[in-house]
Amino acid sequence: MAELKFHAILAIFVVPLALAVTTLMDFYSPEAGYKSIATELEKSIAATKQGQPGGVAEMFATSYAAAKGAEASLDPLTVRQLRPEVVVGHRGIKLEGDRAVIPSPLHMKIKPSPGQTVEIAAKVNIWFVSERKTTFLGLPAKKWRIQSVEYAGDIPKPPHN
Repeated sequence: MAELKFHAILAIFVVPLALAVTTLMDFYSPEAGYKSIATELEKSIAATKQGQPGGVAEMFATSYAAAKGAEASLDPLTVRQLRPEVVVGHRGIKLEGDRAVIPSPLHMKIKPSPGQTVEIAAKVNIWFVSERKTTFLGLPAKKWRIQSVEYAGDIPKPPHN
């Protein structure tokens, strides 16, 4: 009987304590931040391919059109509906407190009409921001989300022979 009480007390106090310590370690761990940011980027690329809001191509289209002006006819809603193929090159994440950035090449292929393909290759900065949330135990946690995809210049096309 005494052993049963000991195990019950152990379960009541030690298990929540272990969960709290694990959650706090994730909250302050840069590795957990990198993993969460990489996951969020993959979700955004998948959203682009599925034509859902919040895709990386849709955010890029806004920045690209603003930088290029009249020569760029990339409407974010149209880009979302066309479900372009997107490849984000480098995945080097730079943490800056509650913000992070991935400077990377981005390649996007859009098919606006049958037989027509538009390809864009650009340097981008993918900005993330962390949002504070609480776990089911009321402990602090971070959730990263993409804030913007900033156009940072064209990638030169290789010369053709």
